[in-house]
Amino acid sequence: MPEAILQPLVDWLEVAIGDNYGEFVVFVSRCLPVVHTFISFPAGTARMNLARFTFYTLLGCVPWVFALTYFGYLLGENWEKVGSFLQYLDYVVVLALVMRGIYLFAPRRY
Repeated sequence: MPEAILQPLVDWLEVAIGDNYGEFVVFVSRCLPVVHTFISFPAGTARMNLARFTFYTLLGCVPWVFALTYFGYLLGENWEKVGSFLQYLDYVVVLALVMRGIYLFAPRRY
């Protein structure tokens, strides 16, 4: 992510964690895809208490893990049907990666 986009988010999280909303921010962030990966950095820079961070991380991860497990269980019964649709998603992802590579490495003419 570009720093111009990421830095305001990090600043906001540091303020939120420092203003006694840290537990709530960590809990909610651990339940969100992608965001749960990055919440540790602002929590650490804001010097959030490690025991509290660990506790709220555990509480936030439990619903996420149970939801993934439940959806995996449901998909397990219909995996062959779902697998045929996911094949097309593979093509979309590869196409998006190739287009992104072309955008990043193609010479600019302006």
